[in-house]
Amino acid sequence: MESTQMNSNSPTPPAATVSEAALEELRTNVTRPIDLQKVGLLTKAGKMEKITFTATIKEIAERFNFDRLLSRHVFDIDSDQPGNRDITDKHWQDISDYLLEDERPFLGTITVAMRRDQVELEPLGSAGEHVELAKLTIYTGAEKPILEDGQHRNRGVIHAWNQVKDIDEKTATAEEIAVRDRLASAGVTVEMLFEHERDVLSTIFVRMGSTKPIPPALVAVMDLSTIQNRLGAKVMRKSELFHNRTTYLGAKASRELAETQGRKYEPLYSADAVRNAAANIAGVGVRDRSPKKREDILEAIVREQMQIEGMGQDGVIDKLATALAAEIDYAYRTIPGWRELAKRPEDYSVTEFKNQYVHGTAAGLYTIATVIAAAKVAGLSPQLAVDAMAREVPWRRDSLRAGKDGNGLPIQVHTFFEGTLVKTAQAKSGEWIAGTAGARRDMYQEAARKVLRTIAKADPRLKSIDDLRTHIAVGLASAGRGRPRKAAAAVSA
Repeated sequence: MESTQMNSNSPTPPAATVSEAALEELRTNVTRPIDLQKVGLLTKAGKMEKITFTATIKEIAERFNFDRLLSRHVFDIDSDQPGNRDITDKHWQDISDYLLEDERPFLGTITVAMRRDQVELEPLGSAGEHVELAKLTIYTGAEKPILEDGQHRNRGVIHAWNQVKDIDEKTATAEEIAVRDRLASAGVTVEMLFEHERDVLSTIFVRMGSTKPIPPALVAVMDLSTIQNRLGAKVMRKSELFHNRTTYLGAKASRELAETQGRKYEPLYSADAVRNAAANIAGVGVRDRSPKKREDILEAIVREQMQIEGMGQDGVIDKLATALAAEIDYAYRTIPGWRELAKRPEDYSVTEFKNQYVHGTAAGLYTIATVIAAAKVAGLSPQLAVDAMAREVPWRRDSLRAGKDGNGLPIQVHTFFEGTLVKTAQAKSGEWIAGTAGARRDMYQEAARKVLRTIAKADPRLKSIDDLRTHIAVGLASAGRGRPRKAAAAVSA
């Protein structure tokens, strides 16, 4: 019978061949470590994709922190990088206490953001109308996700978990063990936005409604969905007076940011005050009885310039901001107090200026802005009006004169701004000190009217700056009722 055994000299069957592409894929999958992998619900918010998944409080504390997976930066108006508002210690400590004490540690949604090209999404099938089930993978080496909303909750979680994670079950109480187990298993919803543009993320954060009110100054620089905020932010960067002196963070975060930039922390005006002053000079005047009214007026101004210049909205806003910064900086180099800041930046501080001059307040800034706006409306040179303000108006706080109060008793009052920008009071030492009178609209508007009357009388070239048409155009008078009646004087000479 013929043997079927293979001869030792027979050739060896060829091994199965594997393509180079398959080998490369295999090598890639083996060698690429993963930072995060989750199954979640993939949806859209308009043209922005987002995925929602769940992580435990333990996982949030150990993985979703700023040392490992997440990235956090304080918002900086001069940076193109997305940034957060400053952290309030009491806020995250209260969250930590709540998580440790409550039997229902519900945390809400933590929102993060990431570039779409930094993640891998594998579709797993439909999960409903406009909802897809998908697997999210973030490989080691990818850019870190940015924390969009939830930085206080994130820090509170980390602090709470650190209190219980290493307890010794042999010595711990039943309650301590229960707290640890509760936090280890409690679910937290994480929503990841596939977006990386700073302006988009800042605007979303401000407008989506967060758990803690955002200060108006920070809204003014983060929410760039409005013309007034975009214009104000540009003026802050372009103006020598405002650059690095405009505040929008808390004092602690502002100092830390200044230190990282190698400069002094000089809090002069808040960002919302600068924004309002810029809009004033741009043509709004003091007609902005509401943010919407301010926006409507600015929109009309910008639209008209777009037609005249043949430019897009961004170009017009940038050009307008450049012109406004130049007008403001002329006043910065000319008006007493500001002038000292410009000439002696090394040995004259913002604190000294604010203690010595009445225009160290938002109301004082608005007064000067309104006068510049009136000059432009009247077809006059803003520089001419600024020169007159510098010559004719006593801006120092210690410019006092003798007066009498309502009972006829002798007092000291400011020679020009008493009852508008200034309220003088006697200190315990007996010295009369001119304090601020507040930022009420009626007060700084009356201060602006008085400045306009004074400089118009002093310089005939400025006569039209104080006429009724000018006052109506900037909002200091009503077209129907004429010029407002002057407030009754509280003091007499």
